[in-house]
Amino acid sequence: MILCQDVKFSYPGESFDLFVNSLSVDKGESIALVGPSGCGKTTLINLIAGILVPMSGSILINGVSVTGRSFARRQAFRLEKIGLVPQNFELLDYLTVSDNILTPIRLSGNGKPESEHFERVAELAGRTGMNDLLGKLPTELSQGERQRTALCRGLIGKPALILADEPTGNLDPENQERIVSLLLEEARMLEASVIMITHEPGLLGRFDRIVDLMDLRKGTDS
Repeated sequence: MILCQDVKFSYPGESFDLFVNSLSVDKGESIALVGPSGCGKTTLINLIAGILVPMSGSILINGVSVTGRSFARRQAFRLEKIGLVPQNFELLDYLTVSDNILTPIRLSGNGKPESEHFERVAELAGRTGMNDLLGKLPTELSQGERQRTALCRGLIGKPALILADEPTGNLDPENQERIVSLLLEEARMLEASVIMITHEPGLLGRFDRIVDLMDLRKGTDS
């Protein structure tokens, strides 16, 4: 499903750099990505998503090169194949919760949501406890509610790959378990691969494999 080889990246004008010798993720496999703050976990997620482009190396998703595409083609591929749950949510404050969840559908080639998409919104909202909040604006939500909105948006298109950057970071233990269960259940139903960044030790046992980015930086595929 995912193969990263000899991936090198650095931010212009900064001392940070990231080198991943090899990382492979099988179809349907769930990975917990761990490591100390600042080691490059979010950067790696953004490289796999095609938001960032490595200086060298290759990233393949289902045999398709993410790195060799234009910005527009990377975005189209991401909207079609990847469910992204960013750490800072990236919600649009002028759109309702429902419309935020539907954003990937509207940005994709299909453009206009169909009845099945609205049914999908209702389904995900029910499973995340967001039923009564679909008409609210993000500014009216708590941090945890904003986080759950971002998760629903990441799952709306039934992606083949789910990339989640600490989706439980602002939730209490009960809701952490609820959200991870939803994410992994969806992945199983879709036969989707998952890479989730987490700092919560209690969640690690839910995943097929734990990958420490510090090991990858040393050239070891955990």
